[in-house]
Amino acid sequence: MKYLAALALLAAAPAWSAPSDPTRYAACIELAGKDPARAMQMAYAWRIEGGGVAPRHCLAVAQMHARHHEAALKNYEAAGEASEAARDGQAIALWRQAADAAMIAEQPADAVRFLTRALARPGGTELSPRAEADLLTTRAEAHVAAGKPDLAMAILSAPPRFRPNISRRGC
Repeated sequence: MKYLAALALLAAAPAWSAPSDPTRYAACIELAGKDPARAMQMAYAWRIEGGGVAPRHCLAVAQMHARHHEAALKNYEAAGEASEAARDGQAIALWRQAADAAMIAEQPADAVRFLTRALARPGGTELSPRAEADLLTTRAEAHVAAGKPDLAMAILSAPPRFRPNISRRGC
């Protein structure tokens, strides 16, 4: 049950700033949940045609649905790297999804690595305090899963990077 819920989250595609073909991308992501084998074929063909980040992401999602975890993690990583290179603003979302996939695949060390990439703010992408907290918390969970609870505690007890601008008015 937990596996299926997590797959639903992975299929939630990032909002691409300029997909090479938004209709094809939406069809591929939808197909990934219904018929992963066909979605993988579609994504492979599209990737060969030069579809960029979108087919790599779709391929990773389809591979997760097909439980081809190792291949999916490689394609999530390739999508994250391609997104960083393209500076399309989607790398953080892709790294977060890659980390979720790594946790489903019971590979917490990979999840830590992917979350560290997201926290590095690729391309100078801004992170809201909430998004940063989510990434840090998830990275702490991955450290615990990897058998490194001391690292998790260090992450959770580190001072925040952002301090909210709290006004005393109305208090």
